[in-house]
Amino acid sequence: MSLGFLRRLQAFLTGDVAAPETVSGPIWKDGEEYILVRRSEWEVLKRENQELSRRNPEFERQLAQALDQIAVLTARAADLEEKLRTSSSNSSKPPSSDPPWVKKQPKRKNGKRKRGAQKGHEGKARTLLPPEEVDAFVDCPPPTECECGGHVAANDEPCERK
Repeated sequence: MSLGFLRRLQAFLTGDVAAPETVSGPIWKDGEEYILVRRSEWEVLKRENQELSRRNPEFERQLAQALDQIAVLTARAADLEEKLRTSSSNSSKPPSSDPPWVKKQPKRKNGKRKRGAQKGHEGKARTLLPPEEVDAFVDCPPPTECECGGHVAANDEPCERK
């Protein structure tokens, strides 16, 4: 560093007037960096800062609206993707509504066993009580006329217990 630069710097730091053209580069004082700027540049920077400070709430409002719209569109995209994934195998839709790219499920092959109860299976049935243990018998004959007005033919014979 030249001795002239150090003198100009000392003049700036002590408060003596130093022209901005005489000192170049940053100056450090009390651990902070100071930069010399021309008055005309300072006024421009000041106006720009005021303009940006004035417009900041507007941009924040626009950002909030954009984020809300992104959330809505993301949810809509997820719903539409879910609809694309539905087919007759994972919903109540008929197979004819499946898109052409969905593979058909192979038909089940018949197993070794037949339908219903297998041989050797103990049957499960509810047994009727013997008539001696029944508290009361209620006779429920059908009506003689149907709701539509037609005649109902009924047997007078008692029903058989099975």
